[in-house]
Amino acid sequence: MKPSEQGPGFETSRSPSLDAVLDRLQRLSLKSEFALQREKALTRALKPYVEGSTGRFIAPLPQETELARLVLICDFYPEDGQLTLIEQLRDVITEHIPNEERAWLDPL
Repeated sequence: MKPSEQGPGFETSRSPSLDAVLDRLQRLSLKSEFALQREKALTRALKPYVEGSTGRFIAPLPQETELARLVLICDFYPEDGQLTLIEQLRDVITEHIPNEERAWLDPL
């Protein structure tokens, strides 16, 4: 099946170690000291739904919300001088991260 023939919501399976890293990064993003930066990142990623009248009539698809979460986790540089979420997880060692999970940090 060609990608163009796949319907919306098509998903492929992910590595359990990648899911574990994404879960760790998600937990970091939910900490109170990162709340403002999280709000800024998600607002930017979901801008068409936040600004103007569009958001009153149309809600983002679950895939768009997931993509916004991945932008926050993998591609957002905080404006207040904090480390990115990946840098926080990789460089601020507060818990053991297995090598299988650590291998995903650079590609993310």
